[in-house]
Amino acid sequence: MGRPSSIGAPEDPLLGALSAAGDSRKSMRGSSKNSSLQSSVALFKAIVGTGMFALPPAIRSCGVLLGSALAVLMAVVSVYTMGAIISTIQEMRRRGVASASDGRIEFNEMTGAAFPYFNWLVTLVCIFGQLGSIVGFMAFVCVAAMLQLLHLCLFFCAFNPLHAAARCC
Repeated sequence: MGRPSSIGAPEDPLLGALSAAGDSRKSMRGSSKNSSLQSSVALFKAIVGTGMFALPPAIRSCGVLLGSALAVLMAVVSVYTMGAIISTIQEMRRRGVASASDGRIEFNEMTGAAFPYFNWLVTLVCIFGQLGSIVGFMAFVCVAAMLQLLHLCLFFCAFNPLHAAARCC
């Protein structure tokens, strides 16, 4: 059971990049190489996808001016952080760290080079940050699911008045 040949075909770079994001385990073994475009599309999907759902309610809660100012501030922090990561990777490659691990630089090696005595703290902060993201996403999903169930219940109660008292309320 192979994939259809139209998915990830070379003539469509966007679909090829999206399918390459799903084949990340294969590329980690070194049997396939991702292009810069494929990696950029996968990174863009991961970063922008979650922010699209969270940004409108956040701006509505704090106002247009403050929300826009905070969004610009976070963009500046993200660009600075990305530059610091790239500089650290370039310095590690210059020192020959990547040659010991088949050309790859792992996150733990990078944070260990940047923060030699606090590598454990950086890892712990990342873990708790991811757990916080998961809890926030689950709260968002639960509220949205409860609203959908309420609407569905009200819809069925409106069209079935004989059993409305037994099913709803």
